[in-house]
Amino acid sequence: MRKFVVVLVVLTLLFSIPIITSSAKTNRNNKKNNDSIIVIPVYRDYDINMDGKIDGLDVSLVSSAYTSEGEPGWIREDINDDGKVNYLDVSILVSHYGEEYDPIPIGPVDKIKDLIKKIKDLDLDKRFEKRLINRLENAIKHLNKNKVIQTIVKLNQFIRDVKRIRNLLPTGLADELIIDAENIINLLQ
Repeated sequence: MRKFVVVLVVLTLLFSIPIITSSAKTNRNNKKNNDSIIVIPVYRDYDINMDGKIDGLDVSLVSSAYTSEGEPGWIREDINDDGKVNYLDVSILVSHYGEEYDPIPIGPVDKIKDLIKKIKDLDLDKRFEKRLINRLENAIKHLNKNKVIQTIVKLNQFIRDVKRIRNLLPTGLADELIIDAENIINLLQ
C-alpha cells in the first residue's frame, strides 16, 4: 500500500509541477500594517520540514508517514489535523507544491493575549467568559504549533460566539472585539 501511495504522489507531482509552480510567492511584508511586528519563523501546516518552501522533502516526509494515526495536532505530517496522514494531506501538500513564503509575524499572539485581557476585564457571566477565553487560548496553542488554518478557525469561532452574546456586552464592545479578531486573521492570511 505504501509503495502505491509513493508512486501516486510522485506521478501526481510529475504531472502537476508546471501548473503548481506558477503560484505566486507569498510575501507578508507587502501588507500595510502600522504595528511594529517582530518576525520569528512560524511555518505553514503543509511545510513539513519547515524550510519556507514546499518541495520534494515535504512530499517525502508525508509519504513516509502515510497511514499514521494519532491524536489530532500531534502528527506533523497530518496537515489537515484530523489525526490521520492520508490522501487528504497529500492533496493539500500537492496543491501547494513549489510555493515559497516568508515567516508569519509573531504579533498575532500578543494581539490574541490582549483580547483575552479585554474579556477578563469585563463583568461577564463566567460560562461565557470561559468559552470566549477558551477559543482564544486554543487559537494561541494552534499558532504555537504552527497550525495557522486551525488558528483562523478558532478566531472565527470566537467571532461567532461574540455575535451570539452581543446583547450581553457593553454597547460597541462586541464590534470592537470582532474587529480585533478580524485584524488578527488578516495578519495570518
